[in-house]
Amino acid sequence: MNIGKTSFSIIALSAIALLSVGCAPKQSTTLTPTKIERSQELFITTDIKKTKVKKKKDFQYEINLNNTTKTEASLMLKNRGDKTLTISGLNLKDPSHLLKSSNNCNKPLKGGESCNLTIKFTGKNEGRFTSILEIASNDIKHKVTNILINAESKDKFHGYISPIKSTKVKQERTVKLKFNALNKKQYIQIENDGLGLLELKAPKRSGEDASSFKYTTDCKTSLKVGQKCEVTVTYDPTKKEGFSDATITIPSNGNITPSRYIRLEGYSKPFSIAINKFVVSDNIGDFVDDYFESSKTYYFRTIYQGNTDRFFTNGVKAEIAKYFKANNFKLASSPAKADRVVTIYPSVTTTKNEESNDLAYNIVIDGYLTTKAKGIKTASNSTIALDYNSTIGDTKFSALTLNNMIFSKEKFQFGLDIQVDNVADEKEVATTVADIVVSKLFNVLGLKDTKGTN
Repeated sequence: MNIGKTSFSIIALSAIALLSVGCAPKQSTTLTPTKIERSQELFITTDIKKTKVKKKKDFQYEINLNNTTKTEASLMLKNRGDKTLTISGLNLKDPSHLLKSSNNCNKPLKGGESCNLTIKFTGKNEGRFTSILEIASNDIKHKVTNILINAESKDKFHGYISPIKSTKVKQERTVKLKFNALNKKQYIQIENDGLGLLELKAPKRSGEDASSFKYTTDCKTSLKVGQKCEVTVTYDPTKKEGFSDATITIPSNGNITPSRYIRLEGYSKPFSIAINKFVVSDNIGDFVDDYFESSKTYYFRTIYQGNTDRFFTNGVKAEIAKYFKANNFKLASSPAKADRVVTIYPSVTTTKNEESNDLAYNIVIDGYLTTKAKGIKTASNSTIALDYNSTIGDTKFSALTLNNMIFSKEKFQFGLDIQVDNVADEKEVATTVADIVVSKLFNVLGLKDTKGTN
């Protein structure tokens, strides 16, 4: 009996235990995953579009700058990992000292955060420059990230200088100004064809004959890009006979093309004049007043054939007046009031040698001398009336007969070749040539020349 009771008790307790287990709360068997953080990684982007950042073998990035269209680059440094990225240093290796950098990357970057770094190129003179930017960080793959920076620079300070005839003209490469007694003033133009402000100082003269040249200028202390100004150089031929040589310099902060030094050459020497030819083709024959009483009253009519230098034409007019005054002749105000009417047709051609500054004159004078006789007496000692239909004595005059008796119209022609060497003064030379021409004119007309034998 006791054995059976004991067995029942064990069985009962086991059942109770099983029931107790079945009624306990059921525990979950799902595991919570552990988050794996990506390592910190430095990634760089830039705003450069024309020259994109490229990965290189020795450099992780490359940037191309210049001093015209792309003077600076904006870099964004970003942490593409999850762990904090610490930038421990920036080292710009710039032998040219033409790069400037500014950044706000002084704090650690958490995952996804970024900061900005700016590189600016300040070159103003022509050249190509290479620099390296080293960025030290805790990036596992690249403890040091290298950026190659290529910079190309054009000369921002650049001017062009040239001799000009009046204004705004560019010219030959060799800058040389040649002066003489007739060409005493020339101009220099300065143009800023660079990319920046061109600063100028006052021009400087130098050389043994610097005193033979003077200058004035409208140039200010600086020229903006595209602006121009002028320097006027004047030569004084009276300072020195022969050649004068000097230099004028244009000081500036830029490169003046082709040279900031301008050669000044002047030449001055007293002129010499010679009559190479004097040919009379048609001479005046008999004068009516050689046989009849007449006063010395003249009227001159000058008709130039082609363009003639004004100094020459004024000189001829002035010299005729001088000759008449010296010979006590009278100049009438109109042909009707004159005893003699002289009509001349000058044709003047000049040839100039620019190198030697010589002049050759070829002058041809065609003309007519019309002489009117007054006080003509008939056999009965009566004055002929000017009425063509009048009858005096037994003679009846027609208009043609009377005209042939009291008017004499004669043609004349002569030519001159005159050579003038070393022309010093244009007006003085023209006046001298006019004096010679008028003297020869008086000779051909048979008039007395009291001013010499030219």
